[in-house]
Amino acid sequence: MSQPNLAAVGESGLISADDVLFLRRTVFKDGVVSTAEIDALFALAARAPKGDPQWPMFFEEAVADFFLREEEPQGYLTSEEFGALKARILGAPNALVLGMLVALTEKATKTPEEMSAYVAGEIKRAILSRPEGARVSKADSALVARFIYAAGGDGNVSVTRAEAELLFDINDATRGAGNDPAWAELFVRGVAAHLMAH
Repeated sequence: MSQPNLAAVGESGLISADDVLFLRRTVFKDGVVSTAEIDALFALAARAPKGDPQWPMFFEEAVADFFLREEEPQGYLTSEEFGALKARILGAPNALVLGMLVALTEKATKTPEEMSAYVAGEIKRAILSRPEGARVSKADSALVARFIYAAGGDGNVSVTRAEAELLFDINDATRGAGNDPAWAELFVRGVAAHLMAH
């Protein structure tokens, strides 16, 4: 995929279903996601983070193919690969990129500790630094749940101390903010899972 082919994609800040179809046909045409293609997709994610529901799914799939399936051993994300991934993220991760990072920890067999710490910190930042005030939505709760139970995460399915601390930090900072009921359920379940595992 060359940059000229992408010049007109996402100009409005939104990715349409037709855009996703174009990207899928172009990127997966030869069965391999190239370095140029992944760089172009990260640039597109920065300028057009919103759009058709298929857009985040495609982005997650392409990144997983590049980082988890094209290098041996497959399924493992090394510290070096995480460094290369992080270098492609422009500024603080937007919702699209944050979702991709969580999806990568779900799909990976193992990720480095520094990735777990980075993703946890960015999830907390995204929730607590909103202009309208810190509050945990239903979507936030779902994202946090996916992260703490991700197969390739810090504790490989069990809730680690660091993940429990993430739950406590978010809960303490948003107490009384009218969080979605899903958060209280996740908080209790996550802390209980941590205590049972230790």
